[in-house]
Amino acid sequence: MKNKVLIGNGQGFWGDSILGPIRLLREGPLDYLTLDYLAEVTMSIMQKLRQRDPKAGYATDFVTLIDRVLPELLEKKVRVVANAGGVNPHACKDALLEVCRKHGAKGVRIAVVDGDDILPNLDDLIGGGEEFTNLDTGAPLADVRSRVTSANAYLGAFPIAEALNAGAQIVVTGRGTDPGLVLGPLIHEFNWGPEDWHKLAAGTVAGHIVECGAQCTGGEDVAVHVIHSRARHFLSSEILHRPSYIVFVDVGDEQTRSFFLRKLPQHVTHAPHALYDNDFAVQRTAPEGRCSRRL
Repeated sequence: MKNKVLIGNGQGFWGDSILGPIRLLREGPLDYLTLDYLAEVTMSIMQKLRQRDPKAGYATDFVTLIDRVLPELLEKKVRVVANAGGVNPHACKDALLEVCRKHGAKGVRIAVVDGDDILPNLDDLIGGGEEFTNLDTGAPLADVRSRVTSANAYLGAFPIAEALNAGAQIVVTGRGTDPGLVLGPLIHEFNWGPEDWHKLAAGTVAGHIVECGAQCTGGEDVAVHVIHSRARHFLSSEILHRPSYIVFVDVGDEQTRSFFLRKLPQHVTHAPHALYDNDFAVQRTAPEGRCSRRL
């Protein structure tokens, strides 16, 4: 079992720059490359694409990325976890297999985590008494059923860990929790169980910060900072086996702390794999741009 794991997230949304994950891979070091492509509106767009073409409905730029970096991924033994499957993860897997054949890469193990798409079962569930009540208005989903284009349940991190346990080098998921992309590898590497609450919460914090790519180091403020020619970075996280500290590399200011606090407006946050309190401290550990979160 490793004492620490290096995870870098190179994609914050569908259409994000392909240069982020390439830099993380080439400039490393890196154990896992994670990529987050999905949002609720993205799922609706992908569902419409699949309705037009049964082979569509996933993030095609993920396949383009793997085509570009596959030899380097295999050489460096960097494993990939991405929710690029959208509403059609098996079609994404098929496209990846074509890329492997193109490069003559045999034996690449690609896993698909599915089961999140409940759209085909939606009418049966409503008919069986599940109202899917709107949390804001209290109205049942039946009131707008004719307008629903996608319906997905958020899967947690343990299915990703199961795929990694089985030897997958690339894990493709549909709709899961964003921090689960990071937490899954941690569960796999550190053998965390479903009742290791503090460790799961620490891993969830790490995942919450890096899953938005360069936004966590100020990418959302690029319109302001471009005047000063300040480049924003995709963040990599160094997670120790005993995660009382999570070290984030390439942080030069307080953008990461501000980003995390903005994402967590409530005192207690729920996720399918953990519930964690938002009480944490920030400690600068070195002037060259490494800081840690003490949980």
